[in-house]
Parts: sequence; structure tokens; C-alpha cells
Amino acid sequence: MRPEEKLFDAITDIDEELVESAQSYVFRKQPKTWQRVASLAACLLIVASIGFGILQMASIGGMGGSDSAANSSGAAPESSDDAGATTGDAGDQEGVQVTETAFTATVLEAGDGYLLVEPVEGDSMLATADRIQVYTKDVEVPDGVTEGSKVTITFSGGVMESYPAQISDVTEIVLAGD
Repeated sequence: MRPEEKLFDAITDIDEELVESAQSYVFRKQPKTWQRVASLAACLLIVASIGFGILQMASIGGMGGSDSAANSSGAAPESSDDAGATTGDAGDQEGVQVTETAFTATVLEAGDGYLLVEPVEGDSMLATADRIQVYTKDVEVPDGVTEGSKVTITFSGGVMESYPAQISDVTEIVLAGD
């Protein structure tokens, strides 16, 4: 038997029930356009809700800046601590008030251009950070400042939130009495 005859026999030897079921087959309808649009809208709503939730957690969790360092105008807030913070007025800059903050700390490390300090027990700066790197390039460091020395540091501006925290606008460093 030739291949063509085998094919013809295979085609013509189809069960009649299969032919009838194929003729009465109903194709599945495609989803309507409004169903597609509703599905897309539901997905977008879920994504937007998740994004909004993340933004809310970021503002609650403190991932952004802190009002303890600077207010929205960029000037440090007025404060008074145990070491006697003073508030002055910047005469040249209209409407901007400069606040100086002073705190007492123990020197942990004295390096070239910086001091690594730890605020003493009871000082309000301890609530901000337990270790602070103080940049000393623009201020004179008194003789005798070594590891273990107690110093009073006066600065204007904010505290950079890192670890250790950082202060760059130092106006004065003096040896503190024990």
C-alpha cells in the first residue's frame, strides 16, 4: 500500500461521533473589554496602595530627616541644654536665627582634623548620639586634649545623622573641669 492510500484510509476511517462533536463545538468566548479594564484597574489600585503604604511607613519610621537637627528653613531650632546653649541673632541674614549648642563630652580619639567624642552621662546631647565625630579644621583645639579628656564643644548648625554622628560647624572647644 502506498503512503497516499494509507493517509486516505486514516482520514476516512474517523468515528462519526468525533465528526459530530467537532461540528457542534462552541468556541470559548473572549473576556469582555470591561472585564479586562476592571482587572487592570484592580492591579493598579493594589500597586498604588502598596506605594502609599511604603511612603507612610517611611515618614513614621524616621527614614527622612529629623527636626532635632534643623527645621524646614534650614536653621537649627532654639534649644537649651545643661551646658548652657546660647541663642544669637545673625545680623547679616534677615529672618535667620543662628543657634549655638554646647555639650560636654569625653574624648575617645584625637585625630588629625577631628575628635571622636562621647557625651557625658546626663548631657542632653547623649539623646542624639552616643558617639560624635567633631571636625576641628576651623577651630583651635586647646593643648592637652587627648584621649580621656573632657571637653565642652560649642557648635552651630545641625548634627548629621550617621554613625558616629557628625558635627562640622564647631565654633569653640575648651577643656572642661572634672
